[in-house]
Amino acid sequence: MLKATSLMIGLFLIPLFAYAGQVQQIHFEGNRLSIKHVQCQQQSLIQEPTKLIIPFKNCSSYAGELLLTHSIAKKVHWAQHDKNTVWVVVTLKPDYQFETQAITNQFNLCFPKCNQSLAWHVQSVSKMSIKPQITLFKLGGIPFMMPLQDMGIDEFMDKSIGFLPKDVIRDGLPHFGSQRGDWLGKPRKHKGYDIYTNNINVLAMADGEVVAVKPGKLSGIYVKIKHEKQLYTLYVHLTSVNVQEGDSVTQGQVIGRIDGAAGNAIQPQLHFEIKPNDKSIDPLPLIELHYQDNVQISQKIQHYKKQIPAFIRYREQQLQQYLKHKHD
Repeated sequence: MLKATSLMIGLFLIPLFAYAGQVQQIHFEGNRLSIKHVQCQQQSLIQEPTKLIIPFKNCSSYAGELLLTHSIAKKVHWAQHDKNTVWVVVTLKPDYQFETQAITNQFNLCFPKCNQSLAWHVQSVSKMSIKPQITLFKLGGIPFMMPLQDMGIDEFMDKSIGFLPKDVIRDGLPHFGSQRGDWLGKPRKHKGYDIYTNNINVLAMADGEVVAVKPGKLSGIYVKIKHEKQLYTLYVHLTSVNVQEGDSVTQGQVIGRIDGAAGNAIQPQLHFEIKPNDKSIDPLPLIELHYQDNVQISQKIQHYKKQIPAFIRYREQQLQQYLKHKHD
């Protein structure tokens, strides 16, 4: 049996051409490569001694690459092969075995079989459920943990700063300081950090006291916790809560849950804020500092930071098209 890797990387892609079909996400987890697309036409695989080429016709995509630590798969890269075709190329070790699955708007490539990949995934989730939560950053001498149950730092980065929302105009970009409300003519800066995830428990990042639990038209249900030294955290777009004002909570305690989109969020997500002296600050520099000795995570952070300008330009283009059609 092949040894499964714990590496999990997902990249959302900006299309280069205006075809109806678009590759939206390429993701590798366990033994499975998943290619999510909209209306692309997957063609017959081109098999070479150490490569598999997966062509998609009537399709567009941004070029990209994944470096893997899998026992068989070494690398995945993709690009526009011609104006009408996207090639996804998987570099493999010799004598590889694989199985394919094609479902609506998704193509899976598994090594060696998809049912073994699924079994590994279920087992890994079971093991993850008993692992302690990781520290996301430290501030004022206090360690603040990951606010979502069983989420690792790789997945956190992929689903926050590295994530391009489906409705990038209304949801906006996930990073702190991104533009919001401009599509309504009321521009404002994003004061938090969004993590796109669903069907998951939300956890208190540190010990503290619950000072607010309120539903809102824009926020869904939100929870505000006061920690030491006038330090607060805020958790927004929850669909249910387990705490009330005045409760004392311990680090890692389940305070609520996300099951679907809430408030003005288009996709399910957690918006969280770190608020020293009750003023929101960007958590990313704190995360960078905490993981500065982790080469893999540091490189991933830098990669995602470099692609933010392209995401911003893409959103601006989409916004201008939206406003033009709105006023036509």
